[in-house]
Amino acid sequence: MNRAAPAFAVFVVLSAAAHAATQDDPLASANNDFSYGLGFGTLSYSEFSPGGGRLDSESAVMPAMQLGATRQGPVFGLPSIYTSVGLTFTGGRESYTGSNLATGEPLRQSEGTAEIDGQIRVGRAFRPAARWQLVPYLTYGVHSWLRGGYETYLNQYAGLGLLTQYEITPKLVGGIDAMLGHTFDPQVMTRGDSSIGTEYLGSNWTRSVGATLDYAYDRRLHFTASYRFTSFSYGMSAPKSGTYEGIYSAGWYEPSSHTHENLVILGATYSF
Repeated sequence: MNRAAPAFAVFVVLSAAAHAATQDDPLASANNDFSYGLGFGTLSYSEFSPGGGRLDSESAVMPAMQLGATRQGPVFGLPSIYTSVGLTFTGGRESYTGSNLATGEPLRQSEGTAEIDGQIRVGRAFRPAARWQLVPYLTYGVHSWLRGGYETYLNQYAGLGLLTQYEITPKLVGGIDAMLGHTFDPQVMTRGDSSIGTEYLGSNWTRSVGATLDYAYDRRLHFTASYRFTSFSYGMSAPKSGTYEGIYSAGWYEPSSHTHENLVILGATYSF
Protein backbone atom coordinates (compact mmCIF):
# COMPACT_ATOMS: atom_id res chain seq x y z
CA MET A 1 0.00 0.00 0.00
CA ASN A 2 2.98 2.34 -0.24
CA ARG A 3 1.50 3.82 -3.43
CA ALA A 4 -1.00 5.80 -1.33
CA ALA A 5 1.47 7.01 1.33
CA PRO A 6 2.77 10.14 -0.52
CA ALA A 7 -0.77 11.49 -0.71
CA PHE A 8 -0.84 12.00 3.07
CA ALA A 9 2.23 14.24 2.83
CA VAL A 10 0.42 16.39 0.27
CA PHE A 11 -2.43 16.85 2.76
CA VAL A 12 -0.09 18.39 5.33
CA VAL A 13 0.74 21.14 2.82
CA LEU A 14 -2.77 21.64 1.45
CA SER A 15 -4.54 21.74 4.84
CA ALA A 16 -2.49 24.80 5.82
CA ALA A 17 -4.17 26.70 2.97
CA ALA A 18 -7.73 25.78 3.94
CA HIS A 19 -9.90 28.87 4.39
CA ALA A 20 -11.05 29.69 7.95
CA ALA A 21 -14.59 30.19 6.66
CA THR A 22 -15.05 26.45 6.28
CA GLN A 23 -15.70 26.28 10.03
CA ASP A 24 -18.94 28.21 9.45
CA ASP A 25 -19.93 26.11 6.42
CA PRO A 26 -21.23 22.67 7.49
CA LEU A 27 -20.70 21.12 4.04
CA ALA A 28 -17.12 22.35 3.70
CA SER A 29 -16.38 21.55 7.36
CA ALA A 30 -17.45 17.93 6.79
CA ASN A 31 -14.87 17.76 3.97
CA ASN A 32 -11.86 19.22 5.79
CA ASP A 33 -10.70 16.71 8.35
CA PHE A 34 -8.51 13.85 9.50
CA SER A 35 -10.57 10.75 10.36
CA TYR A 36 -10.29 7.52 12.32
CA GLY A 37 -12.94 4.81 12.53
CA LEU A 38 -13.66 1.28 13.67
CA GLY A 39 -16.31 -1.15 12.50
CA PHE A 40 -16.73 -4.37 10.61
CA GLY A 41 -16.68 -5.67 7.06
CA THR A 42 -18.25 -8.66 5.34
CA LEU A 43 -16.79 -10.66 2.46
CA SER A 44 -18.61 -12.93 0.01
CA TYR A 45 -16.36 -14.50 -2.64
CA SER A 46 -17.23 -17.13 -5.27
CA GLU A 47 -15.21 -18.84 -8.02
CA PHE A 48 -16.75 -20.22 -11.22
CA SER A 49 -15.83 -22.83 -13.83
CA PRO A 50 -15.53 -21.88 -17.54
CA GLY A 51 -19.07 -23.22 -17.94
CA GLY A 52 -20.41 -20.91 -15.22
CA GLY A 53 -20.86 -23.44 -12.41
CA ARG A 54 -19.79 -22.42 -8.92
CA LEU A 55 -16.58 -24.14 -7.82
CA ASP A 56 -16.17 -22.81 -4.28
CA SER A 57 -16.97 -19.86 -2.05
CA GLU A 58 -15.70 -18.00 0.99
CA SER A 59 -17.42 -15.70 3.45
CA ALA A 60 -16.32 -13.68 6.45
CA VAL A 61 -17.35 -11.07 8.99
CA MET A 62 -14.24 -9.19 10.13
CA PRO A 63 -13.32 -6.22 12.35
CA ALA A 64 -12.24 -3.15 10.38
CA MET A 65 -10.20 0.01 10.93
CA GLN A 66 -10.17 3.07 8.68
CA LEU A 67 -7.89 6.11 8.43
CA GLY A 68 -8.46 9.07 6.15
CA ALA A 69 -8.00 12.71 5.33
CA THR A 70 -10.23 14.98 3.23
CA ARG A 71 -9.84 18.55 2.06
CA GLN A 72 -12.11 20.92 0.15
CA GLY A 73 -10.80 24.35 -0.79
CA PRO A 74 -8.79 26.38 -3.28
CA VAL A 75 -5.81 24.78 -5.06
CA PHE A 76 -3.62 26.92 -7.32
CA GLY A 77 -6.39 29.48 -7.57
CA LEU A 78 -9.13 26.98 -8.43
CA PRO A 79 -12.00 27.07 -5.89
CA SER A 80 -13.72 24.12 -4.16
CA ILE A 81 -11.24 21.41 -5.15
CA TYR A 82 -12.04 18.17 -3.33
CA THR A 83 -9.22 15.77 -2.42
CA SER A 84 -9.40 12.65 -0.27
CA VAL A 85 -7.12 9.77 0.73
CA GLY A 86 -8.04 6.72 2.79
CA LEU A 87 -6.81 3.37 4.06
CA THR A 88 -9.03 0.53 5.28
CA PHE A 89 -7.81 -2.60 7.08
CA THR A 90 -9.95 -5.70 7.73
CA GLY A 91 -8.91 -9.09 9.08
CA GLY A 92 -10.19 -12.19 10.82
CA ARG A 93 -11.39 -15.69 9.92
CA GLU A 94 -13.20 -16.76 6.76
CA SER A 95 -15.25 -19.88 6.05
CA TYR A 96 -14.36 -21.88 2.93
CA THR A 97 -16.83 -24.19 1.14
CA GLY A 98 -15.56 -26.23 -1.78
CA SER A 99 -13.85 -29.52 -2.49
CA ASN A 100 -10.56 -31.25 -1.77
CA LEU A 101 -8.32 -30.97 -4.84
CA ALA A 102 -6.75 -34.40 -4.31
CA THR A 103 -9.92 -36.42 -3.61
CA GLY A 104 -12.76 -34.25 -4.95
CA GLU A 105 -14.65 -34.72 -1.67
CA PRO A 106 -16.60 -31.78 -0.19
CA LEU A 107 -14.48 -29.58 2.05
CA ARG A 108 -15.38 -26.97 4.66
CA GLN A 109 -12.74 -25.17 6.68
CA SER A 110 -11.88 -21.92 8.45
CA GLU A 111 -8.84 -19.87 7.45
CA GLY A 112 -7.23 -16.57 8.35
CA THR A 113 -7.75 -13.61 6.04
CA ALA A 114 -6.84 -9.93 5.77
CA GLU A 115 -7.57 -7.08 3.36
CA ILE A 116 -5.99 -3.67 2.76
CA ASP A 117 -7.62 -1.02 0.58
CA GLY A 118 -6.15 2.34 -0.35
CA GLN A 119 -7.92 5.08 -2.28
CA ILE A 120 -7.22 8.58 -3.62
CA ARG A 121 -9.90 10.96 -4.94
CA VAL A 122 -9.71 14.31 -6.72
CA GLY A 123 -12.81 16.28 -7.72
CA ARG A 124 -14.62 19.62 -7.72
CA ALA A 125 -17.51 20.66 -5.47
CA PHE A 126 -20.57 22.45 -6.89
CA ARG A 127 -23.48 24.04 -5.01
CA PRO A 128 -26.83 23.74 -6.83
CA ALA A 129 -28.38 25.17 -3.63
CA ALA A 130 -27.11 26.59 -0.35
CA ARG A 131 -27.57 23.31 1.57
CA TRP A 132 -26.85 20.88 -1.26
CA GLN A 133 -23.49 19.96 -2.75
CA LEU A 134 -22.39 17.74 -5.65
CA VAL A 135 -18.80 16.46 -5.92
CA PRO A 136 -17.94 14.58 -9.14
CA TYR A 137 -14.50 13.01 -8.75
CA LEU A 138 -11.81 10.81 -10.28
CA THR A 139 -10.50 7.97 -8.14
CA TYR A 140 -7.57 5.55 -8.07
CA GLY A 141 -7.27 2.64 -5.66
CA VAL A 142 -5.37 -0.49 -4.71
CA HIS A 143 -6.93 -3.65 -3.24
CA SER A 144 -4.98 -6.48 -1.58
CA TRP A 145 -6.47 -9.68 -0.13
CA LEU A 146 -4.55 -12.32 1.80
CA ARG A 147 -6.58 -15.47 1.23
CA GLY A 148 -5.95 -18.30 3.65
CA GLY A 149 -2.32 -17.42 4.23
CA TYR A 150 -1.14 -18.92 0.93
CA GLU A 151 -2.65 -16.71 -1.81
CA THR A 152 -2.50 -12.93 -2.19
CA TYR A 153 -4.84 -11.21 -4.64
CA LEU A 154 -3.87 -7.72 -5.80
CA ASN A 155 -5.41 -5.25 -8.20
CA GLN A 156 -5.48 -1.57 -8.98
CA TYR A 157 -8.51 0.32 -10.27
CA ALA A 158 -9.52 3.71 -11.60
CA GLY A 159 -12.99 5.17 -11.91
CA LEU A 160 -15.49 8.03 -11.78
CA GLY A 161 -17.69 8.85 -8.83
CA LEU A 162 -20.29 11.28 -7.54
CA LEU A 163 -20.63 12.36 -3.90
CA THR A 164 -23.93 14.08 -3.07
CA GLN A 165 -24.10 15.90 0.30
CA TYR A 166 -26.96 17.68 2.04
CA GLU A 167 -26.95 19.88 5.13
CA ILE A 168 -29.74 18.31 7.20
CA THR A 169 -29.13 20.71 10.09
CA PRO A 170 -26.26 23.15 10.82
CA LYS A 171 -24.57 20.28 12.71
CA LEU A 172 -25.57 17.26 10.63
CA VAL A 173 -24.52 16.50 7.04
CA GLY A 174 -25.65 13.44 5.11
CA GLY A 175 -24.06 12.03 2.00
CA ILE A 176 -24.62 9.43 -0.74
CA ASP A 177 -21.64 8.25 -2.77
CA ALA A 178 -21.53 6.12 -5.94
CA MET A 179 -18.52 5.00 -8.01
CA LEU A 180 -18.03 3.03 -11.21
CA GLY A 181 -14.55 1.92 -12.21
CA HIS A 182 -12.45 -0.75 -13.87
CA THR A 183 -9.73 -2.94 -12.42
CA PHE A 184 -6.32 -3.27 -14.02
CA ASP A 185 -3.22 -5.40 -13.36
CA PRO A 186 -5.18 -8.01 -11.31
CA GLN A 187 -3.05 -10.93 -10.17
CA VAL A 188 -2.79 -13.68 -7.58
CA MET A 189 0.49 -14.81 -6.00
CA THR A 190 0.59 -18.33 -4.59
CA ARG A 191 3.01 -19.38 -1.83
CA GLY A 192 3.57 -22.53 0.19
CA ASP A 193 3.68 -25.94 -1.51
CA SER A 194 3.31 -24.47 -4.99
CA SER A 195 5.50 -23.69 -7.98
CA ILE A 196 2.84 -21.74 -9.90
CA GLY A 197 3.98 -18.31 -8.69
CA THR A 198 2.03 -15.33 -10.05
CA GLU A 199 -1.06 -15.73 -12.25
CA TYR A 200 -2.49 -12.75 -14.12
CA LEU A 201 -6.27 -12.39 -14.03
CA GLY A 202 -8.77 -10.74 -16.34
CA SER A 203 -9.77 -7.12 -15.65
CA ASN A 204 -13.40 -6.26 -15.05
CA TRP A 205 -15.78 -3.63 -13.69
CA THR A 206 -15.83 -2.52 -10.07
CA ARG A 207 -18.66 -0.55 -8.49
CA SER A 208 -19.58 0.78 -5.08
CA VAL A 209 -22.31 2.77 -3.36
CA GLY A 210 -22.42 4.15 0.15
CA ALA A 211 -23.94 6.56 2.64
CA THR A 212 -22.43 8.80 5.34
CA LEU A 213 -23.50 10.93 8.29
CA ASP A 214 -21.30 13.64 9.81
CA TYR A 215 -22.31 15.22 13.14
CA ALA A 216 -20.37 18.29 14.32
CA TYR A 217 -20.08 18.00 18.11
CA ASP A 218 -18.14 21.27 18.07
CA ARG A 219 -15.97 23.21 15.61
CA ARG A 220 -13.18 20.62 15.68
CA LEU A 221 -14.65 17.28 16.79
CA HIS A 222 -17.07 15.47 14.49
CA PHE A 223 -18.61 12.01 14.85
CA THR A 224 -19.27 9.98 11.71
CA ALA A 225 -21.08 6.86 10.54
CA SER A 226 -20.70 5.27 7.11
CA TYR A 227 -21.81 2.26 5.09
CA ARG A 228 -20.39 1.07 1.75
CA PHE A 229 -21.20 -1.82 -0.59
CA THR A 230 -18.55 -2.84 -3.14
CA SER A 231 -18.73 -5.39 -5.95
CA PHE A 232 -16.02 -6.45 -8.41
CA SER A 233 -14.96 -9.41 -10.55
CA TYR A 234 -11.85 -11.10 -11.90
CA GLY A 235 -11.55 -12.95 -15.19
CA MET A 236 -9.98 -16.40 -15.54
CA SER A 237 -6.19 -16.63 -15.84
CA ALA A 238 -4.30 -18.47 -18.59
CA PRO A 239 -3.43 -22.15 -17.87
CA LYS A 240 -0.10 -22.72 -16.15
CA SER A 241 1.87 -25.88 -15.42
CA GLY A 242 3.34 -26.64 -12.01
CA THR A 243 2.44 -27.92 -8.56
CA TYR A 244 -0.35 -26.59 -6.37
CA GLU A 245 -0.79 -27.96 -2.84
CA GLY A 246 1.69 -30.66 -3.84
CA ILE A 247 -0.31 -31.76 -6.92
CA TYR A 248 1.25 -31.42 -10.37
CA SER A 249 -0.79 -30.39 -13.41
CA ALA A 250 -0.05 -28.92 -16.82
CA GLY A 251 -3.31 -26.96 -16.78
CA TRP A 252 -3.71 -25.11 -13.48
CA TYR A 253 -5.71 -21.90 -13.84
CA GLU A 254 -7.24 -19.33 -11.54
CA PRO A 255 -11.04 -19.33 -12.09
CA SER A 256 -13.16 -16.28 -12.74
CA SER A 257 -14.67 -14.86 -9.57
CA HIS A 258 -17.14 -12.39 -8.06
CA THR A 259 -16.60 -10.50 -4.79
CA HIS A 260 -19.23 -8.62 -2.76
CA GLU A 261 -18.23 -6.62 0.31
CA ASN A 262 -20.00 -4.51 2.93
CA LEU A 263 -18.26 -2.08 5.27
CA VAL A 264 -19.74 -0.31 8.32
CA ILE A 265 -17.60 2.28 10.14
CA LEU A 266 -18.25 4.48 13.19
CA GLY A 267 -15.61 7.12 13.75
CA ALA A 268 -14.44 10.55 14.80
CA THR A 269 -12.79 13.32 12.83
CA TYR A 270 -10.66 16.36 13.61
CA SER A 271 -11.92 19.21 11.44
CA PHE A 272 -9.35 21.79 10.34
